[in-house]
Amino acid sequence: MPSANWSGSGGGGAVADSVLTTRGDLLTRDSSALSRIAIGSKGYLPHSSGSDLEYQRLLDPTKRLMIFEDWIEGGAAGASVSSYNWNAAVGTAGVLSASTTTVTGVRNLGIMRHSVSTDTGFANASTLTVLKIGGGRIFFEACIQIDTLNDGTNSARMQVGLNSTTTAAQNANGVYWMYDSANTKFQFCTTASSSTTATALGSDVVADAWYRLGFEINDDATSVTPYINGVAQTAQTTNIPATSTLLHLSACWGKTAGSGTLLLYNDYIFYDQLFSGNRHT
Repeated sequence: MPSANWSGSGGGGAVADSVLTTRGDLLTRDSSALSRIAIGSKGYLPHSSGSDLEYQRLLDPTKRLMIFEDWIEGGAAGASVSSYNWNAAVGTAGVLSASTTTVTGVRNLGIMRHSVSTDTGFANASTLTVLKIGGGRIFFEACIQIDTLNDGTNSARMQVGLNSTTTAAQNANGVYWMYDSANTKFQFCTTASSSTTATALGSDVVADAWYRLGFEINDDATSVTPYINGVAQTAQTTNIPATSTLLHLSACWGKTAGSGTLLLYNDYIFYDQLFSGNRHT
């Protein structure tokens, strides 16, 4: 449409505002004002600033691959992850199931519960399809909660993101968030051919608290920016897997010591790739 002047009231009618728009713009509103967001040349919305992670959503669905799993469709309480058309990799008393108990701070239904007890046990949920980085911007985010933190007796390793592992072992290749006995903080990791750059970020992990752990890989997979609860951290540029490497979108929880039960809860996993070229090569 041609340029237009939109006006409205914010804050329950207390504030009048207006904004000039041009063809293809979108309008958003916070508590006090309308905002104009120009559609970028690649077809998605630019990053927002501050604590909001990003608006970017592609308008043409043929130019992107999007996966959003919230563990609601396809499974009843106690159902296996395979009910959601994901691959379940479990071993040595590891259990994956839709949560049947109250989880701290949850408003929404749909929680995947990863339970491990015996040393070397694991409970991993991964996509059946393998993915590659490069060839377009990739955004990932998972919302997770750790029920009981690692201590001197019991410990487990979390790896959430794009992973090569399907067991309790650490990734040989991947772009992912890790929590293990080596650090009290989440570590953002890029791993190529078993060589890892791991950066501890944020504050110490708190039990029974929800965290949104995300990252954005640039178009040609030369830089990765991690996010914690929507706030960008320093980008990593070393040990990023080769663009030919096959990776699973997955949440991995593996026991590394002790016999007590440790739990990881996953509210959702989100993956969005915007192709930089044609969908078919």
